[in-house]
Amino acid sequence: MPPAVSAQLDLVGLTRALVDIDSTTGSEAPAGRWLADYLRAQSFTVIEQPVDDGRFNVLASVAPNPVVVFSTHFDCVPPFFPSRVEGGRIYGRGSCDAKGILAAQIAAADVLRRSGETRVGMLFVVGEERGSDGAKASAPLAAGCRYLVNGEPTDLRLGLATRGLYRVKLKASGRAAHSAFPELGESAIDKLLDALVMLRTIALPSDPVLGTTHYTVGLIAGGVAPNVVSPTAEAELLFRTVTEADAVQDALAPLAPLVGFEHVFDMPPVTMITVPDMNTAVFPYGTDIPFLGAWGSPLLYGPGSIHVAHTSDEYLDIEVVRFGPQLRVDKQISADALDVIVPSMLLQPLVENSIKHGLSRKVGGGRITIRAARRDHRVVIEVVDDGLGMTDERLQEAFQGGIGLSNVNERLRTIYGAGSGLKLTSAPGRGTSVSIEIPELAVAERATA
Repeated sequence: MPPAVSAQLDLVGLTRALVDIDSTTGSEAPAGRWLADYLRAQSFTVIEQPVDDGRFNVLASVAPNPVVVFSTHFDCVPPFFPSRVEGGRIYGRGSCDAKGILAAQIAAADVLRRSGETRVGMLFVVGEERGSDGAKASAPLAAGCRYLVNGEPTDLRLGLATRGLYRVKLKASGRAAHSAFPELGESAIDKLLDALVMLRTIALPSDPVLGTTHYTVGLIAGGVAPNVVSPTAEAELLFRTVTEADAVQDALAPLAPLVGFEHVFDMPPVTMITVPDMNTAVFPYGTDIPFLGAWGSPLLYGPGSIHVAHTSDEYLDIEVVRFGPQLRVDKQISADALDVIVPSMLLQPLVENSIKHGLSRKVGGGRITIRAARRDHRVVIEVVDDGLGMTDERLQEAFQGGIGLSNVNERLRTIYGAGSGLKLTSAPGRGTSVSIEIPELAVAERATA
């Protein structure tokens, strides 16, 4: 059962819970039930929209008829493998595409709701990986929506446009004959190969933003036996289109004397709206957006890289899904401190502590400032965050419960004597400052630091 409502959403726990439910396309029902129950437990209003065979889309909202809707899919490609956390990453099928994104969208909606915003909703659909049947079915739920933020792995860049898809089978027909007398037959495989070679010489449609249409020959089959002239052959091609599919069909017309055409699937390219001062990019892959037109003007955005989606090592960086571009690091290093040698394992734990304990529970991100300066032949290093901060009582316990801080404190005392150590100040709601002051190391000392 999903956990009860809490003051802060556990993004890592939520992502792993979703990843650990096998939702390979066609088998999304268990994940859908878990997700719907979870959102109800978080006090969202939930609608389960049937699609087929027990599969359903999930619409969650704060109030009826949301104006802005976050959307992504919860189906995944095969094979399923469960989650694990390793090296600051969540591994598992769907961690990147797109269950980590889904968890981040829930957190974003929750932040808006807690600020008093009621016009936000979430649409989580089935079937994106195989034909977008969930997206196609969702239109009746879209009353009043003006903007759709569709989540896919874009490396936190807004999508300017995405290419479309056109899948087609090229089918060649021949006449079977004994291979000892090939002149009595007509080879369908030869015709198909000639068509594929001719295709390489054909100019395909192009677009100034999306570039030139390209394709892959994904499947090929033909013949009945090695000693028989092949009576049939076919190849299935997938074009990444920059125009409507009919422009590609027109370009393929010179192949008609050799092969016939069987339409499999097509999806048009899409242009999205963008936001000033945000990084943008054009993406060559398809999304549900062409079938979500009823939901208003689309934006495409999400953490993670498409290069790891669908792979055997699919992952999502934890800090990326927590903070996105909202984790800001300012470095205020004075010029005379740039050549200072700091003993190993002093600075890194302080920064990690600020992220883990100061900012990780602060959904919405924050800022870390690293300062360093020389003063009277000593070096002062300070790490400041604007996170949740600590009470005086918690401040007194910090060195007892925090392995990172206690290790740094002990290392300082070991290197520089009992009088050295960390200085820690904090205020609830305002953040924490950790500073160290160390003597400048002589040349001989630097070699052993």
